[in-house]
Amino acid sequence: MQPHPEKSPPAISIRRHCMQKLLHAVIIHEPQNCFGLLAKGGNIVETYLDVTQKLLSSEQEMVACIRQQQAELALRQQHICAIYHNTHASESDIARLTNLYRSVLGEMPECYLALDPDHPGRIDARLYSDRACTQGIGLEMVEDAAG
Repeated sequence: MQPHPEKSPPAISIRRHCMQKLLHAVIIHEPQNCFGLLAKGGNIVETYLDVTQKLLSSEQEMVACIRQQQAELALRQQHICAIYHNTHASESDIARLTNLYRSVLGEMPECYLALDPDHPGRIDARLYSDRACTQGIGLEMVEDAAG
């Protein structure tokens, strides 16, 4: 199942600090699976929620975690919008996270952020509208809000 075309925006922005933390998480987890959820306010990804293999293996705990995180994010006028993963994450883990996302939030993720650490000296970040990572979406990094 793919997200509705009208739900997949042509581009999403991500705050610099959020991207830096994601890249750090990918480096720390290398070469293991690394995946989780992204949350945004408006059209800007503000934060990420790391999902461990242990948490993913317990459906009851994962459902409770997603519900709790969504409630906390709503207080900040944000919502869970997407799934991120490194390119080492297994298709079965991404599918399981997608199914849990859909069952708890009642819709498919807007997009998937694939982080590829297999390049010397850099990590590629690409955004897709589909789980198979074939339909690209624009990804723009924005500076953190002054405050």
